[in-house]
Amino acid sequence: MNIKRIVIGAVQLLLAFITYDEASTASKLFAFANSDSGSFAATSGIIMAFACAVTGIILIVTSKQDQRWVFWTVLIITLIFGFIAIMSSSKYFQDLMIFAWGYIILTAIALFRFSKKSKQQIKAETKSTLNKVSANDDSTDELIKMKKLFDDGVITQEEFEAKKKQLLKL
Repeated sequence: MNIKRIVIGAVQLLLAFITYDEASTASKLFAFANSDSGSFAATSGIIMAFACAVTGIILIVTSKQDQRWVFWTVLIITLIFGFIAIMSSSKYFQDLMIFAWGYIILTAIALFRFSKKSKQQIKAETKSTLNKVSANDDSTDELIKMKKLFDDGVITQEEFEAKKKQLLKL
């Protein structure tokens, strides 16, 4: 379980709530003032809040998984909606830019450790693979010897098949 991803996911949910609250308040104010550019920035803020909530939920729900789709999904959602929010923030809604950069930075922190395996994990995976390969090599050598004994008539077909099943774990 990746505690860091859970914490950052929770912080992203909090950021989504704050952004939504600020953006919806700004949207009402800009609508009251008939400001189209401010209204567009506020709407972008609401959309970014939704994207932030989605990535926060993904980070929390997938904290036990180490799959590439999580990394790429969260990264793409963050970059698209974060930069849209940055580009649409106006002089009327400067907070949106701060929220968007916070969102991008939080996601980068969450994904940085996610994308790198520790040296211990790599060593353990390598040892496991080497053990499997050496076990397979021993089984293959033994099977070749048994086939030669069968071909030479030293063992019967039944003995060869029994040993083959044992070696191949069938």
